[in-house]
Amino acid sequence: MVRPIRKFLPIGKFIGGLGGRSVLSKARRSHWILSMSIASAPYDDEEILAMTRAAAALVARRGVQDEAAERLLNGEGRAAALLGIHRALRCVFADSDRAARWIAAPNEAFDGASALDLMLADGLAGMRRVEAYLDAEIAS
Repeated sequence: MVRPIRKFLPIGKFIGGLGGRSVLSKARRSHWILSMSIASAPYDDEEILAMTRAAAALVARRGVQDEAAERLLNGEGRAAALLGIHRALRCVFADSDRAARWIAAPNEAFDGASALDLMLADGLAGMRRVEAYLDAEIAS
């Protein structure tokens, strides 16, 4: 199967309108990021397994309890969605502790629920909503 060509844009393109507000560390400004959600591309079995392992490691590192971790990871497209959220969080927050606090904090954009609560309650649809919110923050 032929893999689709992914478009890449420099991070500076995303932060052009921020003025004096910096959401990225200086080290990340020179890196490139995907301009499309990784959850939207087709993957083979090896790639799915690799994404699932990476997503499971991220969830474990964040200290998510076993039952919640299982709910986050079990289901088609969820590992890719979690990696997309991780990518967006790294763009928005230079500090991983701030990213972890944001995931667990109530958010008016999610009707007072935290991003984690939304992902647990709505599954893949909630994950896509969280990723879209973060992508909009990056683009603004």
